[in-house]
Amino acid sequence: MMRGPVIAALACLTLAACMGAGEERADGTIARAVPAMSTKPVALQLRDASRFPPADATGPLDDPLTCLARTVYWEAKGEPLTGQSAVAHVVLNRVNADAYPSDVCGVVTQGGPARPCQFSFFCDGRDDTPVEADAYRTAHRVAWEALNGQSDDPTRGATSFHNLSVRPGWATANRRTTKIGHHVFYR
Repeated sequence: MMRGPVIAALACLTLAACMGAGEERADGTIARAVPAMSTKPVALQLRDASRFPPADATGPLDDPLTCLARTVYWEAKGEPLTGQSAVAHVVLNRVNADAYPSDVCGVVTQGGPARPCQFSFFCDGRDDTPVEADAYRTAHRVAWEALNGQSDDPTRGATSFHNLSVRPGWATANRRTTKIGHHVFYR
């Protein structure tokens, strides 16, 4: 029976049409609305790995998938899948926020390789090439799903986060949205 693939195709077309809607910014880019989030916990499972592009851990930070996968890997490696997805969605929420660059790599590299920067892995002076292949493949899949609208935002629209081991000054000026794993999220 062909019903499953047909329903999946219609869902993808509907999602694509909805994702295309948004407000035009002054710089000509389109800001997409961040969907309202449920307060229920989100349980993620990675989908069939055969449909994902290969995870190249050695490439430069020059395309959205690589930039997002490296960010997920270095900022959330070892976190549950929901925590890794949360980090990916913070980057995507920033892409849609006026205060940040309007592309994934621009958000990830904002501030450059010297402190202060937006994501600590990018300005810590260390090589950013992932060293744990399985962890990078997972981060790559999480990033791919987030970029392609295949995962919900578990952060409720957060644009910032920090590890529980630190207490940055900026956190008090922002609204906490949730805690996932070892990270607290804010907007």
